[in-house]
Amino acid sequence: MKRLGILLSGRGSNFEAIADQVAAGRIHAEIAVVISNRSEARGLEAATARGLNAVCVPSKGLDREPYDLMLVDELKRNGVDLICLAGFMRLLSVSFIRAFPHRVLNIHPSLLPAFPAIVPFAYPVSGRQPLARGCPRVAWLAVDRPGSQARTSADSGSRRKRRKWRRGFPGT
Repeated sequence: MKRLGILLSGRGSNFEAIADQVAAGRIHAEIAVVISNRSEARGLEAATARGLNAVCVPSKGLDREPYDLMLVDELKRNGVDLICLAGFMRLLSVSFIRAFPHRVLNIHPSLLPAFPAIVPFAYPVSGRQPLARGCPRVAWLAVDRPGSQARTSADSGSRRKRRKWRRGFPGT
């Protein structure tokens, strides 16, 4: 069974969706650790309430490389196989990505490469994107690089669409 490390920065809605699917047996994995760079992140409270290992690794005042090495240490200490960036609002260094090759999934709040950047959730509101969509994808060494990714939308309830979405993730 895969051991997941969830990285978040805020309220943890993406984390809770993952945790719900793990609890229901739809994702065959266990959540080894939930890490936030912000101590006040509600996602940490949600993880603690579920009885999960919740850790704050504060990033304030730290450069990217030293901070990312702290994250790598914490993730390895918890025996993590796969990392999910579930609303983690920091860019990761090359060292971080290389520490977990092809094992870092980013849940991007819109379709890539059409709507990159840090505020893509504003696109549906502005009318530039007709549906609220999400784009889970393997993290690359370049920010918001198009490549092998799965796409899903808020209305993706059909079995066919779920199968298509899962095909993008080997081993699930």
